[in-house]
Amino acid sequence: MSSLLKIDLRQLNTFVTVASTGSFSRAAEKLFTAQPALSRQIRLMEEALNTEVFVRHGRGVALTAAGELLYEKARAILQELERTQASVSAIGGEVTGQIVLGILPTAAPEFTGSILAELQKRYPQVKVAIKSAMSGTLQQLVTEHRVDLAVSYNVSSRKYLQYTPLIGKRR
Repeated sequence: MSSLLKIDLRQLNTFVTVASTGSFSRAAEKLFTAQPALSRQIRLMEEALNTEVFVRHGRGVALTAAGELLYEKARAILQELERTQASVSAIGGEVTGQIVLGILPTAAPEFTGSILAELQKRYPQVKVAIKSAMSGTLQQLVTEHRVDLAVSYNVSSRKYLQYTPLIGKRR
């Protein structure tokens, strides 16, 4: 199967970084690589895909329609690869990876300090990112796999979400 692949994970990671920063120069800084090397990776990827993924302009780059699709898919692939790597490492005894925690802006100051301290103590190799948003947005982000876990104040009827009340009666 791998012989059919025209792009590699390094190109996908580079692409996602350029797309998320909106700039080749900022992406090069973030990836600690030279901008010409980064530009070459993107050009080779575009040639392999036979389509442009960025529109270049004086202020940076914007995604084309193909680029938007690739960005969505590439992020999912890279996140799944991180989860897979963490799962395999966990079998060996070390828990690694990244957790994205969604939390309400009003609850963030109350919860994040203690949660982060406990996670750091128990799992020093796990990186935690915090995303602050309102309940509906947090639930949507969980559904889209952009947030791993969210602290919310209401239960919605969204399929595929599991709820555990932190306060009050359990269902």
